Amino acid sequence: MAWERSHSAEGMQNVRDNTALLPRDELVVIYAEWKACDAVYHKAIAEREADILEAREMHSVYGSDTNFWPDVERTEYDELTDRLNTPEPTWDSEAFDQEAYTTAIEDAKFLPYDVLADYVAERAEEHAMCDNGGFDAWVCPSGCHTVSFSSREELEQEEGQ
Repeated sequence: MAWERSHSAEGMQNVRDNTALLPRDELVVIYAEWKACDAVYHKAIAEREADILEAREMHSVYGSDTNFWPDVERTEYDELTDRLNTPEPTWDSEAFDQEAYTTAIEDAKFLPYDVLADYVAERAEEHAMCDNGGFDAWVCPSGCHTVSFSSREELEQEEGQ
């Protein structure tokens, strides 16, 4: 289970600091996971925009009264409007584009470490999710990668006790 979080500025700074301590290989995977989820969302938005343009074009060619349209175009337009009457696409942490993931893994290999860490921390801050109890922030879309809201010093003190 996950919670939407609302932590202090200090807690969020600790998330950024702790994200910067993750191994490069893990940052690459997390980066690719964000890109894979984004790809599904951007594809859905592009398809919706194409449907809107197509509907406008049909109106400009045949006029606004669909009763006078040829049967094929009217059927196509009805299907198009059915798609447009569905809710606008939303970003989904469960959506995943494997091809985008693979491409992002390759792209991330050329990014500097600090760029990866900053990207992951910024996305985690936008996503605003944490584990049950609010101790660890999700730094990936699905919560399989987390970092603590506690500072490194606090974590070391806990380990020493």
